[in-house]
Amino acid sequence: EILFVTENAVPVGQSADVGTGRIAGEKLSYANLRVLSADDDEHIAKFCARKAIAWGVPEDDASYVTSDLEFERALREGQFDVIVTDLLVDKVLTQRFLRAYKELNPDCLIILTSDFLVEDFEALKADLGAIYMSKPFSPEELKAIIDRYIEEMNSREASSAEGGNAV
Repeated sequence: EILFVTENAVPVGQSADVGTGRIAGEKLSYANLRVLSADDDEHIAKFCARKAIAWGVPEDDASYVTSDLEFERALREGQFDVIVTDLLVDKVLTQRFLRAYKELNPDCLIILTSDFLVEDFEALKADLGAIYMSKPFSPEELKAIIDRYIEEMNSREASSAEGGNAV
């Protein structure tokens, strides 16, 4: 079963707002961001989700998981803008889940975390367009990465809108 930050959170994929949580053309912000934190250390997984809520992510849109099975279910049932993840217990399985999710959701920001460098992290980072953060990391480091992602997504959206209105 997927663990959630608050008692009133709903299972991933079963909220009233399925999809990106944004109206077409609406700017991305913490208020409409969907975040998944995955780590086999429950304290870290919960910490990242709670920080996302503190920065303005709605409680129902900030969840955390602590196992490969929960991670697979969350990715299968949910729609996320940001995934902060350790490689969990089965590193090969976690990588497979991430590659499949990213293929279907190319704009999703994946932040890989670890307290040691995994040999194939460089290849995984390149495959996923992911960002690597070594543990321990500060909330400020995490927020700075997410802030840049929000700015980049909004700039890309603005450029697309301007290009689409050209005569």
